[in-house]
Amino acid sequence: MAAIKKGAFYFAVCLLILFGLSLPYNAMAEEYVSTDINYYKFDGLTVIKPMITLNKDLSLKTSILLRATLDNVETQTTTVDAVSGATKTTTTTSNTKDEDNRKNLTFGITHAISLYKIDVGYDYSREKDYTSQTPSIQLSRDFFDRNTTLSIGYSHNFDNVMGKYMSKAQDKDVNNYSISLAQFVSPITVAQIGYTYSHATGYLGTGNRKVALSGGGDSDEYLPDSRKRDAIGVRLAQYITPINSAVHLIYRWYRDDWWIKSNTYGIQYYQYVGDNTYVRLEYRYYAQDKAFFYKDSYAGSEQFITSSNLYSELHSHLYGVKLVHYLKSPNISTEVKYERYRQSTGLDGDIFMFGVRYLF
Repeated sequence: MAAIKKGAFYFAVCLLILFGLSLPYNAMAEEYVSTDINYYKFDGLTVIKPMITLNKDLSLKTSILLRATLDNVETQTTTVDAVSGATKTTTTTSNTKDEDNRKNLTFGITHAISLYKIDVGYDYSREKDYTSQTPSIQLSRDFFDRNTTLSIGYSHNFDNVMGKYMSKAQDKDVNNYSISLAQFVSPITVAQIGYTYSHATGYLGTGNRKVALSGGGDSDEYLPDSRKRDAIGVRLAQYITPINSAVHLIYRWYRDDWWIKSNTYGIQYYQYVGDNTYVRLEYRYYAQDKAFFYKDSYAGSEQFITSSNLYSELHSHLYGVKLVHYLKSPNISTEVKYERYRQSTGLDGDIFMFGVRYLF
């Protein structure tokens, strides 16, 4: 690594951190406070999401993370047509507008002991029809002069669901397990492979959907009360020294016992356009099979029925661009982002973000 000039190496490490890899603890230590505002505009859904984050060192080996988020959600719902599997008008048109505030608090503490690092976290979120509490723990260890990092993690979701079509609240529990291996292949190349497994039990719907039946009338949505999922993700980040840029390649394979299988392919390209500014271009493609119980039409006698396109066969495209600028003094960075999302079911959306980060 000593052969790489300081600026180029710092740029590469920053991009790898943004990429989400598990790197040696000292390489990630950074004190900052940041604030972001995200704006989502999809068909029938508008979300304004302000967020503030504080990452602070308590000592040379210990740091804390605090994050607060408030989602202002506005939904425009239309009578559901289960025959076409889409949220379009049926013979009876009924448009309603609903608003909700989703509050989220996250706390995390990280402590390093020699080659080990332990992360303990707690996440709490609440909205009018859903409450979730998620404690988590992750243990990482560095090997081979800190060129290799092995991480294992566990978290548990304690959720409570109370949708508008439910007579009483019901619980949902999820056990999540993860293991990942990150490797410096060279001073300017990092690879990661990871595996995740989760098992959800309890009430797995939202309680906010009705299903129009082929013979007339409608029914509540009924989903299985257990869902097992596993996924394998592979990531590669390559710094390109001559042009001061980087490329990230992403692939994720997923399956569950509802017979949904999916593949995700992604690429991100980072390019400095000056000493203190870089641009990130992004593209992601996603495709999935349908769940075993998903149909275009239900008679009402089926054990499981749904009107959600989430369980149908579909594919999607996401295109994005982000601009990040670093001010020399004080240590402030600003960023703006735009993403365009298109789904084969007809769902389209735009995502905007503006953020400011101050390094202590």
